[in-house]
Amino acid sequence: MDIKGLGLSKHFNLPSGRKMNAYELSNILIKGKKAHDAPNDHLSVVEINNDYLEMVDRWYAHKGHSLLYAIPLLALLLFIIILFFTATLEKNEIEAWYFFSGMTVFILPFLYFGIRLFLLEGFKKTYYPIRLDRKKQEVYAILPNDGFLKISWHDLNIHVAENKQSVTLSSFYEVRGFILDNETEVIKQSITLGYPAWGEYDDAVSLWEFIRIYMEEKNGYEKCSEIVKVCMPIKERKESLRFSIIRVMALLAPNYGGLKFQAQRY
Repeated sequence: MDIKGLGLSKHFNLPSGRKMNAYELSNILIKGKKAHDAPNDHLSVVEINNDYLEMVDRWYAHKGHSLLYAIPLLALLLFIIILFFTATLEKNEIEAWYFFSGMTVFILPFLYFGIRLFLLEGFKKTYYPIRLDRKKQEVYAILPNDGFLKISWHDLNIHVAENKQSVTLSSFYEVRGFILDNETEVIKQSITLGYPAWGEYDDAVSLWEFIRIYMEEKNGYEKCSEIVKVCMPIKERKESLRFSIIRVMALLAPNYGGLKFQAQRY
């Protein structure tokens, strides 16, 4: 689970208010230069045409994890509160009410955390679209908490970002862009252009090459449309359970690029 940027707390925000560090500077992705021999969309495309490419956000591939943890946690805490409240009512002694009050105060921080974790994905958008306009050479993004970003393609400083996972002690990699202050070179805002599911470093670079070809090469749309085997069927609708299962199985398959089906069927 990677919830960085969804707004749980400032410790989970994407980088801003500092200069690029040594790792970021050493992993810059250069526009106009081929980066990989096998460009791949990694099941990230929602819509592609000769005007724009729309892709899923950095959280889409792992969406549902916070709900998976939050719902059982909240259910357990509410069960405990109801259980002890019922027992306290039956006993109806001052000592029992003191104990119940103390236990409730102890549980409240965990309940608050569970609610915050639930609201990261509960009642939110299926995805936060990222749109790359090849003709205008601009990038648009819908951000969590009703944010919106519009930036010139040429003003983005793009690199392969490493996301260390505290639970598995492994790292996933994404294609991340920085908007820098022209004078101080301090990061004003971050945007993820692509995030392969459980992505290795090489996966991120191959996804970048796919994006770069689309935005920079004259026949970029034709090349990329041949690479894309399926567009995510989530344009203005929720992902179906059937497609969710298909997508997970495709990601686990040795070569999901061999899948030959049309998104609109699902």
